[in-house]
Amino acid sequence: MIWTGPSIRLCAIGAALSAIAAAGPALAQDFSGSGFDATGRQQIEVVAVAQPVCNVSPGNASALSNATFTSEGASGGTVSITNLSNPQTALAQPVNVQVEVPVICNSAHEITVRSANGGLQRAGGTRDAVGGFVQFLPYQVRFDWAGQVLSGQSDDGAELAMSIPNAGEGALLVDVALDGSDAPLVAGAYEDTLQIEITAAN
Repeated sequence: MIWTGPSIRLCAIGAALSAIAAAGPALAQDFSGSGFDATGRQQIEVVAVAQPVCNVSPGNASALSNATFTSEGASGGTVSITNLSNPQTALAQPVNVQVEVPVICNSAHEITVRSANGGLQRAGGTRDAVGGFVQFLPYQVRFDWAGQVLSGQSDDGAELAMSIPNAGEGALLVDVALDGSDAPLVAGAYEDTLQIEITAAN
């Protein structure tokens, strides 16, 4: 996840002192009488810029089925599937996970999501079936943020993108759902990485 830190710029501008008198004769007249005005005036302007920023806090699981979630701080977390395959049939079993990620963005921003493998893929394997066994499992992804919902398949081949035209604060909901499989799984370790980028507009 990408975010930038805030920055504030402070500067002061001093205006020229006002003229004491408009002309020499008037100045002499002021000195000779009690109406001499020695008041000086100065104007100081204070300006600052609040830089656009998106901050992400550690997420937590709000719903889990056949899985556990371990937070790794603001950088993300790990979903561990409890029982990927049925011990009798070797078919993949359904998995459902919802993670809430606290986010605050003070400007328009964009969220993009990419899958590293396009789905759960066996370590050392490919997307191809092997003798009637599968070693690749696509899953559904759904994001809910700032009144917008974005969903798709992990193997769609394109990143999911959501543009938010204004500031937002709250919980980004990330749902991952695996329906299972119609063919048995090749034994091994399966994994994928969802990369979520939250970028503030410049």
